[in-house]
Amino acid sequence: MLIWIIVAASGFLFFAHLLSELFTIFFRYGYAAKGEFMQGMVIANYFGIASRIFITAFGVVAAYLVESGRDVATPYIAMICAILLAATAASLVLSAREVGPTGQGWFNFPAIRLEKALDLPKIRPYEAFLFGVQFVVLAAAYGISFKFPKYRLTIVSAVPIVTMLGTLITVVVIEPRYAKIIDKNPSSATAITRMFLRARAVSFLFSSLCLGALLISIVLNSP
Repeated sequence: MLIWIIVAASGFLFFAHLLSELFTIFFRYGYAAKGEFMQGMVIANYFGIASRIFITAFGVVAAYLVESGRDVATPYIAMICAILLAATAASLVLSAREVGPTGQGWFNFPAIRLEKALDLPKIRPYEAFLFGVQFVVLAAAYGISFKFPKYRLTIVSAVPIVTMLGTLITVVVIEPRYAKIIDKNPSSATAITRMFLRARAVSFLFSSLCLGALLISIVLNSP
């Protein structure tokens, strides 16, 4: 019974991590669209800190599951796939919303209103992939470790490589490209927020499909 509580706890922590990252983008750029850049940064930092706490706790719990030797690979990977699908849906829902008027609470999200179509540069497919997968790779690594337990240290040690690539693409390529546009036209941040959240949705969905393929492989090869 305890092992299933731990599995559920890992799922909760991972989902909370993904939601925190989505809200980090939503508030940072949502408030930028209103010209309240520092307010957006402050709130985004709160969610950024929460995200780090959740993913750190998740790492500890997931590591215990792998090291315990218990046969929880199938439910763990199925749970992570379901969470990624839920995160995909959450990304799409948020992409259709915007930050509400100041003073009406953080979680007042009216439907998005774009006054005109903006000719914004597109996020390339590989950028969209790395933009979101950097937040998924740790959970995926532990899932793969169930399949290849002898190489679990190597698999988990490779996580920082993907995280580093995702961070570089985000900080060096993606965000500077759109920061210049927002500086010239703050209202464009609403459309850019929608673009970012949809890119995350694509990345989460792709990750879910990949882990789903791993899950099918485990089920088919199980005795």
